[in-house]
Amino acid sequence: MPPAIDPSIEEVLTLHLLDPNQGFPIQTWTFMGRPEVRIGRATDNEVVIPHPYVSRYHVQLRWRERGWELVNTGSHGTLVQGERVTTARLTEGDEIRLGPQGPTLRFHCASLSDTCGGTLAGGMSAQPTICIDTGKKEQEVQVVAESDYFQKLQERVQALRARRI
Repeated sequence: MPPAIDPSIEEVLTLHLLDPNQGFPIQTWTFMGRPEVRIGRATDNEVVIPHPYVSRYHVQLRWRERGWELVNTGSHGTLVQGERVTTARLTEGDEIRLGPQGPTLRFHCASLSDTCGGTLAGGMSAQPTICIDTGKKEQEVQVVAESDYFQKLQERVQALRARRI
């Protein structure tokens, strides 16, 4: 059973599983108001990674005094920024490797006020919030609509529609 939501924790925790060759995120988990997030191979973890170098219960991330602490609970070891650790205070952008040859996660943490005021309903993990600057969006749409390419495309569409009649 996942840990209960704690409304006093105003942090959004995001973990990205990184592609081992390219380093870009291939899977993302986001949690709000969670005092603890468990990572491992077992299906009752909040983050399940079915990899042979990941222990069933590999790592716990715990909210402690206005920050996240990593606690290694697995047998394969854990590295933070390339250093083997049993516990570590996490900072923005830290890379967490599950075992010396296991998968890598990138750690991100932001306050709720930095995520466009997103809130969490119920006990489910939230999807990442997307913030759109509507003024900038309207400007960019206007630039595209006034471009020669778009104008010619519009003329072509009108000509094709006229032929169908």
